Amino acid sequence: MVKKATVPKVKKTTSDKSPVSSVKAQKKSSPVDKVPKPTRSRGEKKDYNIDNILDSSYGSSAGKFESPMLAGTYDGSQDISNWYMSEKLDGVRCIWNGKNLYSRNGNMFYPPKYFTDDFPNTYLDGELFLSRKNFSDTISIVKKQEPHDGWKRIKLLVFDGPKLKGPFSSRLEQLTKIFENNKSPYVALHPHKRLLDKETLEKEMDYICSLDGEGVIVRDPNSAYENRRSATMLKVKRFQDAEAIVTGHVRGTGRCSFGMGALEVINKDGINFKVGSGFNDAQRRKPPKIGSVITYRFFELSKDGVPRFPTFMREHPGF
Repeated sequence: MVKKATVPKVKKTTSDKSPVSSVKAQKKSSPVDKVPKPTRSRGEKKDYNIDNILDSSYGSSAGKFESPMLAGTYDGSQDISNWYMSEKLDGVRCIWNGKNLYSRNGNMFYPPKYFTDDFPNTYLDGELFLSRKNFSDTISIVKKQEPHDGWKRIKLLVFDGPKLKGPFSSRLEQLTKIFENNKSPYVALHPHKRLLDKETLEKEMDYICSLDGEGVIVRDPNSAYENRRSATMLKVKRFQDAEAIVTGHVRGTGRCSFGMGALEVINKDGINFKVGSGFNDAQRRKPPKIGSVITYRFFELSKDGVPRFPTFMREHPGF
């Protein structure tokens, strides 16, 4: 006779008296004491990591691949006089190896043949770009694993030639000559300007931000192309700040499993989203109460009005 397997009962404990655990007593519907569902709720930030999307969509990989140069962050302390500057594009990083298009991690894109027919026979580093504030539309076009005419809206804007010899200033001159006879409507050299000083940078930032641009990339003219994050290529961004009301707490995972992982909030426009960064350990152990007002900073609003990259700054007395 086969004995039925019995599942041992888990003994409940009441020793955890942390503020995060007590949220359940305040509000039964709070998600703090239950595992968050994998489905995305209204207003929750989508996963816009193109390589995660590509991997989950069809898992293709280019195999051995040379990683592109990644930008560091400008914090105001670096001397960037006489560097080059260009608009930081809100698109998808892309490498053209003379035959195929790849993401920054080596996943292959699948544009129609006509898209790359007249591309230069040169290794290029750039960004697949549609227009400002259209990042989600760009993603929806380039993530598909089969060619389609949505690519007619996309252009590869090139900002470096990794295999060209010489420092960045020389590579830029070589690219200018390469693109003098460009016949393709789907690829172009991204414009660069000389940066005289910080005042010039501020004026350029004012101009780009007035056009709903993302920011500026500055490049050292004497720099080599590095297949890693570099201090000779820096991104310059501006953040905004706003207030929101706390509507819930989400329990942390991993290093933050001892307390709050993120706040669920709603802003004055009625947009629900989560703020999960900017907290110290003490704030995670004793998070702002439900109903309190916080100030957060963010980069920009998506087309749906959701703050991108929200970061906690402080509790606020009210709107």
